Amino acid sequence: VIQYGFQGLVRPTTLHVSVGQQVTFYDFIEIDDDGNGYVNVTISSASAASPRLSQDQIWTYSFGQPGTYVFQIAVLGGPVSDGTIIVS
Repeated sequence: VIQYGFQGLVRPTTLHVSVGQQVTFYDFIEIDDDGNGYVNVTISSASAASPRLSQDQIWTYSFGQPGTYVFQIAVLGGPVSDGTIIVS
């Protein structure tokens, strides 16, 4: 599970998984009165992207090939964070 929380904090920033294992992204960010706080996850090297997530929603992705995948988490009205998933 990769958790995204306040002030752009991603935990863990590097995750090791096996081929076929699912990785779940969990959004802790509250949506404010201006509509800021929605989260989008992109794994560009896998050509994968989540739907727009709101607080307490999850997105799960399975990696079918070994390799190193960089993910980016963008928050509407907030910071962009990234991390790495190593699949073996």
